[in-house]
Amino acid sequence: MIQKSICQYRPRSSYDLTSLIKEGGELSAPHAPSFKECVQVLDGCATAMGKDWRRAFGIFPLDAPNQAGRNKTGPQAYVGWATIHDSWMNSPDPNGVYTAQAYTATLNNFYSMWMKGATLKDCIDTASVSSFGTAPLLVPKNKNVTVRGNGHDPWSYTNLDTSKIYIVGFPGLKVDRTDTSLNNNTTYAAPVNVE
Repeated sequence: MIQKSICQYRPRSSYDLTSLIKEGGELSAPHAPSFKECVQVLDGCATAMGKDWRRAFGIFPLDAPNQAGRNKTGPQAYVGWATIHDSWMNSPDPNGVYTAQAYTATLNNFYSMWMKGATLKDCIDTASVSSFGTAPLLVPKNKNVTVRGNGHDPWSYTNLDTSKIYIVGFPGLKVDRTDTSLNNNTTYAAPVNVE
């Protein structure tokens, strides 16, 4: 699993995170993110299937202003995968090294866009498109995809197991503010049982 937190949250140990999840705990100082805007991305199978992961990082849905953390940390978002799916980083792929390099470029582009001021929704939209040198996010529209670049001939994949991506929190979250015009955007909205 690839975990990326674009805020300065760091658990003191893996035990802290595990105990928070098991106990349904919420983050509070000194664990709370230090940036006003915070996005937590977990790139691993089914990381947004339930509430545990996002709650462990103190991320709350938009319609829960009374939940702990919402008004303490400012705008925030959690991004995760809805289900178990194929992975560019963990498959018996004959082009494995090239595919891993291409997917790493996709993640780098995603985070670079966000740090330069793009909305979280725009970052996911862009990372979901197959472009030269990248392996796109394995969302449903990429069930069949061709990866090009990285010093290798194009290679095609068909009938991949894909997954939806969910955002819990602000889809319009930017590194320095929130585009509130996207608050009602449901493109990556998590179902109520995940919220």
